[in-house]
Amino acid sequence: MKIIKIIWFFSFTSFITIFILLIYTIYGGFGDIPSIEDLENPKYNLASEIWSEDGYLLGTFYKENRSCVQYDDISINAINALIATEDKRFYDHYGIDFKRMMSSILLTLYGYKQGGSTISQQLALNLYDKRSSNYIGRIIQKIKEIIIAVRLEKFYTKNEIISMYLNTVNYGNNSYGIKMASYSYFNTTPELLGINQSALLIGLINAPTRYSPIKNYNNALTRKNIVLNLMYKNGYINKDILNQYLNENIDLNINPTQHDDGIAPYFREMLRLNIKNEIENNNLINNYYKYYDIYKDGLKIYTTINFKMQKYAEESLKEYLYHLQITFNNHLQKREKILENTDNILKYLNKSNIYKYVDKNKVNLTLTEKLLLTNKNTTLFSWYHKNNEFKTFINPLDSYLYYKNHLIGSLLSINPKNGSIKAWVGGINYRFFKFDMVKNGKRQLGSIFKPIVYAEAIENFNFDIYMKIPNVPISFDKYKNNGGIYTPYNADYSIGGIYTLYEGFVKSLNTTTMYLVKHVGPKNIIKRAINMGINAQFQPYPSIGLGVFESSLHDIVEAYSSFYNKGIKNNLYYIDTIKDCNNNIIYLHKQLSQEVMNEKTANDILKMLMGTVSENTGTARRLRLRYNFKNVIAAKTGTTDNQSDGWFIGGVPNLLTGIWVGGDDKTLYWDNITLGQGANTALPIWALYMKKIYNDNNINLENNFF
Repeated sequence: MKIIKIIWFFSFTSFITIFILLIYTIYGGFGDIPSIEDLENPKYNLASEIWSEDGYLLGTFYKENRSCVQYDDISINAINALIATEDKRFYDHYGIDFKRMMSSILLTLYGYKQGGSTISQQLALNLYDKRSSNYIGRIIQKIKEIIIAVRLEKFYTKNEIISMYLNTVNYGNNSYGIKMASYSYFNTTPELLGINQSALLIGLINAPTRYSPIKNYNNALTRKNIVLNLMYKNGYINKDILNQYLNENIDLNINPTQHDDGIAPYFREMLRLNIKNEIENNNLINNYYKYYDIYKDGLKIYTTINFKMQKYAEESLKEYLYHLQITFNNHLQKREKILENTDNILKYLNKSNIYKYVDKNKVNLTLTEKLLLTNKNTTLFSWYHKNNEFKTFINPLDSYLYYKNHLIGSLLSINPKNGSIKAWVGGINYRFFKFDMVKNGKRQLGSIFKPIVYAEAIENFNFDIYMKIPNVPISFDKYKNNGGIYTPYNADYSIGGIYTLYEGFVKSLNTTTMYLVKHVGPKNIIKRAINMGINAQFQPYPSIGLGVFESSLHDIVEAYSSFYNKGIKNNLYYIDTIKDCNNNIIYLHKQLSQEVMNEKTANDILKMLMGTVSENTGTARRLRLRYNFKNVIAAKTGTTDNQSDGWFIGGVPNLLTGIWVGGDDKTLYWDNITLGQGANTALPIWALYMKKIYNDNNINLENNFF
């Protein structure tokens, strides 16, 4: 009896103490508590969502990866699991469960730990404070939670409190809120969560790392079953359902939440870096939105990317380069590896962190040997290991040389009729090759530039595509470095015969192109190239006709779009609409168009582009012979000196796709044109990509004549 009296005494004393502290806190004794306005307008850190044109979530930008949902969009299974686990008398109290609170105090006195906070109290902590790490601070927090919880119950319905709570919780795996948790763990939405899925997610609330099904599967299974038993105990499921799910494993369908992973990582990173300028400089509906934060304000960014096309583009690039790398590795073994020389190693040092530790006036292999040749645990990219990676013990120099022997590539796919970008693949693996070769990478264009030379000759110098020209080398005085004569030859060094402009284009003869350069002049070609959207450091030399200057895949594809659109160039764009977290439209794309050539010129170029596929001598003929395409295709191959860059641009009426394949720099090249030409390195990727698209009945492409 004496023990019982002592317990009751402590309980009564605790109650009186809490009551006094509550009054003291209400009047600001422990600092401010949220105002009525704060309670009516709680602030979340909301992730901005990136959406494809066909309704798929491409990714998010976030400080906390959270998107909110309403009560009606949450499965009753999740709601029942939450109440059974966290607050079984939720509907019977007004923010404070005194019975549970007293029970918690008593159990604490006996040495047992039991949470006494209601859902409303936990919501108060999630919204307005961070859990204190010291005992006294936590007591003060608890008192504030009680006050805020009562006020929340006054301003919100029970259903609103449940949805707010589920929206604030951290579920682990970079997932805040039940919407992101449903997506990241199960690739579903909150309204479709089943009993087993709901039990897992609610179980994570208590300790998302300890009960993570990714990191601690057995713990997650045990915790899930505890939640199921609580649902049974509180009458939300019957015995049969309990037994069914107790024996059921966790069927995960993990969606990546790291920026390096998932669909379109190069595009998402480009978007992240450029969205601020894109919005501020174009079509902002209200200047207020200049002050948005893409990491916290919950914007919905609706892009022009087609999810399925993006998926097929990434798959096609990887599938072909996997096999091409094998061929290239065999090719490398048959010639001296030019990468392993001092000049290139010093070039690497100049780019690396190693260089800052070295005397720049005395850089040589001896002085840097310890830094360069010190092995360490490293994860490297590989086509031939699981998840395209493997761990090894390697030094920086060997790592550098290893990567320098890899072929990389990029792909850009657009609708030439309006300039909208449908697929953007900046490389083969974003984690290991972060440099985006769609727009940031500048490479020599080679023969892919020739149509622009032809366009200038046809439109402004009255050349006809059926005009005959002898197949002989054209010489230019004083254009070599030594001031001598510059005389470019055909790739196969063939001479003789007479060809029309059309035939020379189809065969990609250098002699025909240089004949035009001689008559048109480099400066006029440069002027046209700039007008068509190509950014480069041009020099007015005859070699410009053969694309001996550097530009990006983005720019050459944009320039080509005018050939497929009757001479009208639409600036390429990738954002259609942006909405704020309340679904107000803050940005609408407005297209910028420009006539860069007349319709006749565009049609003449298009006719020749189609000839490269349809004619027996065409450089893209293998699209018919090897890949069995029967529809009308207009295309152009391109190859640079030493076969270090392979290009291909091909299009049907409403889809134009450009591809580049090469090494990290020009030191990686093929020894012969057969293997290194764009028709062998880049064209097959286009073929794989288009085959996948044509096999998808949900993607509609025009197959009619241009």
